[in-house]
Amino acid sequence: MLIDVAAQTKSDISLQWIEKIGKLIIQKEASSHQNHISIILADDAFITNLNHIYFHKDNPTDVISFFLGEDIFPGEKNTASGEVYISLERARQQAREYRVTYHEEVARLIIHGILHLMGYDDQTEQDQKEMTVKENLYLSQITFKE
Repeated sequence: MLIDVAAQTKSDISLQWIEKIGKLIIQKEASSHQNHISIILADDAFITNLNHIYFHKDNPTDVISFFLGEDIFPGEKNTASGEVYISLERARQQAREYRVTYHEEVARLIIHGILHLMGYDDQTEQDQKEMTVKENLYLSQITFKE
C-alpha cells in the first residue's frame, strides 16, 4: 500500500495525518493492499480547472477522485489506484456551513474520495446514505487535534 500526499497550495494540515487517514480506509475497505493512492490538497482555482477539463463544469467542487488502473474484479469494491484532489477552500467553507471543525471536514472529504476509488458511488439516495454511514464510521476512528 502506498499513499502519496502532496499540497498544491499552502496547507496547515499535517501530510502525515492525511496519510494515516488514507491507510485506515484502505486497510478496512480493500481486499488487497496493492493500492497506490495520491491525495492532493488544492485550492479552488486548481479544482475548478480540473472540474472544467474533465467534467465541463466551471465551478469549484470539494473533492474529485480519479481512478487509475484496472479494476481486478469489475463491479466489486476491492483494490484501487488513483488520485484524490481536495479543495481546502471548499473544506474551510463547508466546515463553517456544517458546523464541524476544518480538520473534520478535510478528513470527511479524504474518506469520501477514497471510497469512490474503492467502488462506492453517490448517485442515488441509497448510495449517498451508504457512503455517509461509512464516512461517519471512519471519522469516529480518527484522532483530531485542533
